[in-house]
Amino acid sequence: MLETKLQRRIDQVTHRYRQRRMWWLITIITLFTSICGGLFLPWVRTGELSGSIVGLSLLIAAVLLVLLSLIFVTRSFQDVRRIANQIEAKFPSLQQRLLTAVTLTQTDGSKHGDSKRGYLQNRLLRETFEHSQRNAWEETVPIKQLWLGRLSGIGASFLLA
Repeated sequence: MLETKLQRRIDQVTHRYRQRRMWWLITIITLFTSICGGLFLPWVRTGELSGSIVGLSLLIAAVLLVLLSLIFVTRSFQDVRRIANQIEAKFPSLQQRLLTAVTLTQTDGSKHGDSKRGYLQNRLLRETFEHSQRNAWEETVPIKQLWLGRLSGIGASFLLA
């Protein structure tokens, strides 16, 4: 039970990493699409290319790139130890407890639940979870970085429009 709660706390940090990456990818895709649109503009103005076809093509390309990015982002940050390492770096007061707890929960013996673990192992999990409640592990990815990514993605989208 404690390991499930602890995993949920780590998943919250993982979600923030994925959010940050997705918004930055949206920004890059939108800027790339805008630049491509600008490059086609002279041919559209002279009538060599249809503006609606170029616009529709760029829209389809952008949507496909966003879908590919979504697949990429959902497959990223799956290494729990790497995320735990980032949390440990942000909160040195954990003193390697989180990494130890992650290793403990990934061993075969942890599948049997708390009753098969010793006192010290359960205490480690409990202390680590209590630390997660006292401290904002989500701030491993600062909210400012999330908002900067969101605003840049939205701003780039307005540029495309």
